[in-house]
Amino acid sequence: MSGAILLETWLSAGTTIDSLWSMFIVVNLGLFWFFFLVHRPLLIVERMIAIAAYAGFAYINGNALINAYTFIEAVRRDLVLKFSRDFVTAPETLSVLNKASYAAREDVIYLTHMGGFILVFTLFVLRNVMIRRYYRDFPDQLGRQSGVTD
Repeated sequence: MSGAILLETWLSAGTTIDSLWSMFIVVNLGLFWFFFLVHRPLLIVERMIAIAAYAGFAYINGNALINAYTFIEAVRRDLVLKFSRDFVTAPETLSVLNKASYAAREDVIYLTHMGGFILVFTLFVLRNVMIRRYYRDFPDQLGRQSGVTD
């Protein structure tokens, strides 16, 4: 594989990782937006479907991130091996490539994705309790008229 293709592959892998993290953040922000904007209680089937959908998303996104980090680490190692002679004239670049490591990111991915799942699970399980308590403490709110009762 030529050096130019290897560099393009490395950049492409980095873009994939950025896209996967962006997707994770956007989905979580969308869910939190939903929690604060929708003030009706959810049926248990709605909550179960939402939890299952989020679990599936977190699993797929987490595995994709782990695979992308494994791939970018392999490409980084190949870059160092391929260009170690050429980078003699650019020692700082070689130093950065040698120090950079994309290995062992699984812990961070598991932590963020499991933490997100636990938070979403807890919010969906306790959602109706939180809404009832809100309307009990603030009965003058508009949502009280929609038939929400204790």
